[in-house]
Amino acid sequence: MNIEDHPDFDPTAKRWAHAYLAAAEFRAEALYAPFPYTLAAFRKRTQAIYDSQLRRMHAPHAYDEALYVWSDGRRLSMLAACAEANPRLQDCLPSESRQL
Repeated sequence: MNIEDHPDFDPTAKRWAHAYLAAAEFRAEALYAPFPYTLAAFRKRTQAIYDSQLRRMHAPHAYDEALYVWSDGRRLSMLAACAEANPRLQDCLPSESRQL
C-alpha cells in the first residue's frame, strides 16, 4: 500500500509514528542512543550497527526452526509451512528450507 494513494490516512500515520517514537527507549541499547550528529559520528554509528548485525547474520532464526509438524510426520519451518499452504511460494524457498 502506498501512502500517496491514501492521503486521508496521513494524520493516522503521523499519530502512529509520533506514538512509536515517543515510546522508543533509545537508551536501552547503546547503538541506538542519541549521539551528536556529524558526518563522522553518523558513519561510525552506522558502521557499528552494521557490524553488530553482521555477527548475528548466520545465526539460526526462529523462522528456520521446525515449528510445524504435519500429520504425515514432516517437520516444516515457518517458511516451508507457508509455502505448503500456498504452492506458488514453493519456488521462492531455497531447497534446504523446504523440509527440516
